[in-house]
Amino acid sequence: MPNGKITALYCRLSQEDYSSGESNSIENQKYILTKYAEENGFTNTRFYIDDGVSGIRFDRPDFNQMMIDAQSGAIGTIIVKDLSRLGRDHVQVGLLTEDRFPRMGIRFIAVNDGYDTADPNSNIIAIAPFYNIINEFWVRQTSQKVRVTYKAKAQRGEWVGTKPPYGYMKDPVAPTKHLVTNPETAPVVKKIYEWFTQGARVADIKAKLEKEKIYTPNYYYYLKTGKQITPVDKEHPYTWSGRTINDILDNPVYAGHTLSLKTEVLSYKINKRIKNPPEKQHFTPNTHEAIVDQNTWDIAHQIRSNRKRVTKSGYKSIFSGLVYCADCDSKLTINTSKTKSGESHYFICSKYRRAKSDKCTTHTIGEKTLYEQSLTAIRLVTALAGGFEVEFKAMINESTDKEMKKAAASNQRRLAKATARVADILRITKSLYEDKVKGIITEEEFTEMNSDYANERKALDAEIAKLEAAISNMKEKATGADKFIKFAKKYTEIPELNSEIMNTFIEKIIVHERVKSEGKTIQKIEFVFNGIGKLELGKLKT
Repeated sequence: MPNGKITALYCRLSQEDYSSGESNSIENQKYILTKYAEENGFTNTRFYIDDGVSGIRFDRPDFNQMMIDAQSGAIGTIIVKDLSRLGRDHVQVGLLTEDRFPRMGIRFIAVNDGYDTADPNSNIIAIAPFYNIINEFWVRQTSQKVRVTYKAKAQRGEWVGTKPPYGYMKDPVAPTKHLVTNPETAPVVKKIYEWFTQGARVADIKAKLEKEKIYTPNYYYYLKTGKQITPVDKEHPYTWSGRTINDILDNPVYAGHTLSLKTEVLSYKINKRIKNPPEKQHFTPNTHEAIVDQNTWDIAHQIRSNRKRVTKSGYKSIFSGLVYCADCDSKLTINTSKTKSGESHYFICSKYRRAKSDKCTTHTIGEKTLYEQSLTAIRLVTALAGGFEVEFKAMINESTDKEMKKAAASNQRRLAKATARVADILRITKSLYEDKVKGIITEEEFTEMNSDYANERKALDAEIAKLEAAISNMKEKATGADKFIKFAKKYTEIPELNSEIMNTFIEKIIVHERVKSEGKTIQKIEFVFNGIGKLELGKLKT
């Protein structure tokens, strides 16, 4: 150029463009641009190259540098292979070619499209907006195809993530499909679950990992691959976060299952990931080797679900989240009282504690009492389950049958009543519509009454679903006995209780209010066991 300004030769290639073959390769773009510049007398050329960057994005390293040079007046001409190389957002490309470049006095050329702003009367410039819309449509279509492909892979139980979960690595034989355990990090995951199920807090686990100088997942991945998917704290490679540990404890991948499509990109234009609701996620069981067995994962998940409460002094009870009020079904929360010998801990109804009114009463029970009765109950039931398997199963089946018959009779009546009411609502709604059409009622009256009936039907549908689920849960208790027996044989001796044992055997502890009888204070406690339900302990004998 006679004015000595730079001729910018801009090349761009996205990940999606790789599939289109050699024609869009960076080398091919460089060849086309160099040849065009030489044949048309453009000198002082300089390449600006963005490799592996989407055309929807305009925050690209070399594109940004080119725009800085352009704004400083250093660039006289910008040449690209075609308009799609400049970008695939038709609005942004139009603003650049029709407004920003002309304002900066820059000539813009798209070689293969025959686009040249030096010829403002060109028909190509007139139809260029349509080219840009088609270029953006290509991105939209590609994005949709990628989503469909990922969904299909997820439904087949294949791994669709970029970075394998900590503890795993991609299968060398089928890296795009399966996960295999990582011998270096899988033992760390096992330790985390072991510590947690035995009662360690997340803060305790964090301290243990740092003491043993275990690299954080991000730093370990950086050491092995040289990549940083998220920023890596290289100065503190052993400083784990509580969130990372919680994520490991919550992830079913460690029990051998795949949970896919947990997040998705907001749109092909907005590269922001949002969390998918459960119904859009896809769960596939038993897709790869588990690091922890299902029971260990279930225990950890139950402990996490119970949202264990820690007292102000830092004390945490193995019963937190398991104890419920017999009258209002609220959880009992742990409290601490000062004594001469130190501290004592007790549970109290959370509804009473919040309201302190006639909504409920205290239902107070000391942790020591709860411990003694729980230990006795678990020892009694596990001894029977482990030593008298046939009799135990017969007892559970008999108990389940009684509950099912009783519940079935009640639920059947409620189901019949709810179903009949739904039929009435459908008939009434149809009649209302006919009245509206005939002009007997106004549009406003119809809308109001129809809304009321719609809300009533919604509540009835929810009640029907709840009743059906209750019956289904009763039926599952028969198979729950087998699982309970398996764990009873595993824990042949229970010298003391811990979080693991409590969450293995106990689903719920129901505490009644204290009552006085014949001058004595009595407090009834009921135990609901995992998989087998509530048992009358007074009738059990070993």
